[in-house]
Amino acid sequence: MPRRRVPVCGYTFDGVECPEVGSHFCVPRADHVQAFFEEILVHTKGQYVRRKFILAPWQRDEIIRPLFGRVDWSDELECYRRRYEVAWIEIARKAIAVDTAVLTANRGWTTIGEIESGDQVFNLDGQPETVEFVSDVYTEMVYRVTSRFGRSLEAGVDHDWLVHDRTRPRGALRQADGTRSKPDYIKSVVTTGDMLSRDLKDGRGTYVNALPATGSLKIDSGTLPVDPYCLGAWLGDGTSKSGAITAHEDDQPFMRAQFEGAGYETRETSISQVFYVQKLMTQLRSLGVLHNKHVPEQYLLASEADRLDLLRGLMDTDGWATERGSTLSYGFCAKNVQLADSVEFLARSVGYNAWRSVKHVGGYGDYQEVHFTAQTGAPNPHRMPRKALKARGATSRNQLDSVVSIEPVGVKQTKCIGIQSGFFLAGKDLMPTGQCGKTELLAGIMLYLLIADGEHSAEIYGVARDITQAKLAFDVAAQMVIMSPVLSRRLQVSDYKKRIFDVRTNSAYQVIAADAKSALGSNPSGVGADEILAWQSGDMWDSLRTGMGSGARLQPLMVASTTAGNDSEGFAGLMHRQMEGIAENPDHKDNRHIFTYIRNTPKDADPWVEENWWHANPALGDFLSLERMRTAASEARANPIAEMAFRQFRLNQWQSTTVRWMNMFSWDKKSNRSTLYENNAKLLDSFNGCECYFGLDIAAKQDLCSICYLFPCADPTYGVDVAWRHWICEAGLERLDRQNQGRFTHEFAKNGWLTVTPGDVLDFEELYADIKADSNRFCILGGDVDKHMSEPIIQRIRLETGIGVEDIYAYDNQFSTMSDGMHRIFDMVTDGIFRHHGNPLARFCFDACEAKYKLSDPDLIMPDKPNRMRASKRIDAVPAAIMAVNAWWSRDGQIDSIYNERDVLVI
Repeated sequence: MPRRRVPVCGYTFDGVECPEVGSHFCVPRADHVQAFFEEILVHTKGQYVRRKFILAPWQRDEIIRPLFGRVDWSDELECYRRRYEVAWIEIARKAIAVDTAVLTANRGWTTIGEIESGDQVFNLDGQPETVEFVSDVYTEMVYRVTSRFGRSLEAGVDHDWLVHDRTRPRGALRQADGTRSKPDYIKSVVTTGDMLSRDLKDGRGTYVNALPATGSLKIDSGTLPVDPYCLGAWLGDGTSKSGAITAHEDDQPFMRAQFEGAGYETRETSISQVFYVQKLMTQLRSLGVLHNKHVPEQYLLASEADRLDLLRGLMDTDGWATERGSTLSYGFCAKNVQLADSVEFLARSVGYNAWRSVKHVGGYGDYQEVHFTAQTGAPNPHRMPRKALKARGATSRNQLDSVVSIEPVGVKQTKCIGIQSGFFLAGKDLMPTGQCGKTELLAGIMLYLLIADGEHSAEIYGVARDITQAKLAFDVAAQMVIMSPVLSRRLQVSDYKKRIFDVRTNSAYQVIAADAKSALGSNPSGVGADEILAWQSGDMWDSLRTGMGSGARLQPLMVASTTAGNDSEGFAGLMHRQMEGIAENPDHKDNRHIFTYIRNTPKDADPWVEENWWHANPALGDFLSLERMRTAASEARANPIAEMAFRQFRLNQWQSTTVRWMNMFSWDKKSNRSTLYENNAKLLDSFNGCECYFGLDIAAKQDLCSICYLFPCADPTYGVDVAWRHWICEAGLERLDRQNQGRFTHEFAKNGWLTVTPGDVLDFEELYADIKADSNRFCILGGDVDKHMSEPIIQRIRLETGIGVEDIYAYDNQFSTMSDGMHRIFDMVTDGIFRHHGNPLARFCFDACEAKYKLSDPDLIMPDKPNRMRASKRIDAVPAAIMAVNAWWSRDGQIDSIYNERDVLVI
């Protein structure tokens, strides 16, 4: 029967009809989804709130248009439909150092590392705002961003900043009095890397990026024990050991009136310029400031009015105001560094830009000077008439705080948080910075699938790692609906049910958590899977994909969003490897339905070869400094932690661990110059008659029980060969299979790399039988056994193998005992003389192993044991190998090596 002729596409949008036939890129379809974003949707946060959602070039041309524009003809359905059913998008994360100080409205000062969902940080207007999202802790290269006014913050290369672009003036504005203001500048969101990629100054010497002005902190606080103005005046001109205040004779009536107005009695003293405040000394003692002048924490975090009064008391005594044309500035001078710190914070906390300088006065030493400027209409920081009058009528606006330097700090732990408005104040300097945030792109795609994709009774699901994260993703979409004039008239938002409903098509968008037990028989037409990086398993993914395959949906779409992660053996890591393969051959018949947006340096590419850096850095040598890249690479080569950060954040490669130990490139390319075996039995048989040492890591239920046999060369410079046995009980295998897509059964157990014993607990009789067989195969010279439960096991091994009492040691897993072995293994792998013969289960363990460093001595390291109940990874081959190396290195005697009879085989 002749095949039916495929008709013309004919899709029409905005008067344009698609004339293409067969598989093609349909321009009107791509135009339709782009128009939905840019004409219907609006931004929901930050400075762009309620503005049209104009797609960035990479969003438009590399994701949205190709994803929705590619179509195929379906003979079965006799229509054109979208080519892609799955989209995999990897985006960068944004984070700042975990030790960054952050002021919260609910519990005062804390750090980014301690911030939790529900805490309240301060947005750029100074208003407290609830933290809705808190990320995991990452390890990455961070940079110190420093501003003109001395503020600084340590952030990752992809962290967001809201800046005024001083290369793009918006023009002067005419004021009500007929004068023209200074020109404003276009605001934009840039990353640390964006600022690094271009000069910080333009050709005229003007700093390009300027941080926005911030509002006064709105803090609720109780009654203070000492009137804040009076405390400020005493801190400025009071006697540190009493309640005496020094004031010029012209100012003394005013100052005494301020104290008396606050309820104190004052009296003259024998010194004309000094007056005394009754009962003040007792209150000062209770505050802890007598003989120790400083601003107590409760005053620094008092209400806006109280902080301003405190600042006025300080400024009326040791401060001044200066007018130079239309520029109004203030200053404060003190020898007390702590007091100057407090004045600088107080000025910033009420909305001024403040900065510090040091003035040397001959014979008196160094004095701290705090300078600050104010916006038009800002409160006067003086009460004293002769000083306050200078500030009247000033029209100066707050100067922009330019970014003046960005310097690498090194590898640190980082974390990001999310608030609705998008930007918050961080650091003791109250520096305006960006959040991790939720991408609006994914929310926009889900809303398009809900109402514009031609699907009746559509079921759209937003899925994240847990219900808290899933609700946050929903809130982004809900805000888009509420703020869009078009969508708000058509869609109903139920915040209680976390559901958006379209009455016209009987369609709904709702959220579920990836840790839910199932999708409850859903038949989704669209899924937005967010934070894939943090999903513990792929159960929800499989459930939703199965629901999509029912055939009831014309063109279902599942969109996954993630970043380059640090667990290549977890669900997201395994998915990433699959998507990398698809990206290499997208037109294969099995891959055509999957869209990928990934820019990673290939895993097998040498990370130290500069030609390979362009894979993930297309602007390298142009906007991105090649010299900085070389410096980072040089640091990374000598430091496993820095190497992990270099690979993950410079080369966008997935990493196995947060603090990476083993160089897996060396493991795969250098240390495997040896014979490969198709199964473990053949590998073990190849060393018949050879002398060896062993290390035994013991486990009974959840972990692997592992023994490593180490076969030394007669000449240590030739290195060692290693072989492993691994055992696990059936119950432990079932859990690991669930977490690793069945890999332990189908890959490791199938070829004998893993032995499975029946039941819920390991059958140690099978372990003893295998070790006894190995003792007949090899000449075992001795070994180390994990001290945990070791005594009865050591006795049984001695009985079964005949190894002497003095040749098997109980090994205590500590920094002091494991560090040397780890360093020796790392060096041998790097030198290509640790021959593991391609054991896949050992590779799984080494790839998953984290190195834990001793804080008092970074040279001391040991493996960091993963949480066996939660983590999908296992590392038991590593401690077994460390113990085997320790047994070999700590024993004396001649070695009868296999290489006395044959050469080292290198392939």
